[in-house]
Amino acid sequence: MTGAWVIVHEEAPLKRAQLSYYKLGDGPFFVFYTPFHLPHVQIPSTIGRAVIHKDPTVAPLAGPACEVLAIAKRDLRAGERLDGIGGFCCYGLIDNRTAARAVDALPIGLSEGCVMRRDVAKDEVISFNDVESPRGRLAEKLWREQNERWPLKTASARPHAAQELRASEQDLAQLSPI
Repeated sequence: MTGAWVIVHEEAPLKRAQLSYYKLGDGPFFVFYTPFHLPHVQIPSTIGRAVIHKDPTVAPLAGPACEVLAIAKRDLRAGERLDGIGGFCCYGLIDNRTAARAVDALPIGLSEGCVMRRDVAKDEVISFNDVESPRGRLAEKLWREQNERWPLKTASARPHAAQELRASEQDLAQLSPI
């Protein structure tokens, strides 16, 4: 499914009545969905707002809370080069940042151009230890700088959170008529 969606939880009776009026359900959870996503239109206004008003469009107060992990779409072999977002090698699953860092997961946004060091089975999380990253990438430098700015506050993590997430998605898919 393509597009963009947001799930909102609302307890306030007036707001729930208004959201129900727009046929978004009875709540307390409401789903906003649009069948298209236009980043090429949205990015310039986001950059303009950051430059002119000095504020981000969306930013968690305590820094990053989650990451999108690179997951093998198929069995990957040592020596194979990853083709990045939308490619044939991997897909992304969101997970909490603590769990992602516990397994040194490779963010899907940094996967393009990485070369596999070892074989990785289909649906397995790809870690930084599994790949050789291209040298000198600005995106990776900025990602590491971000992690230094907001270090993890807890050492405990669920090492198999990505697998738990996939199981949850399968459960939801069985419930959803879409």
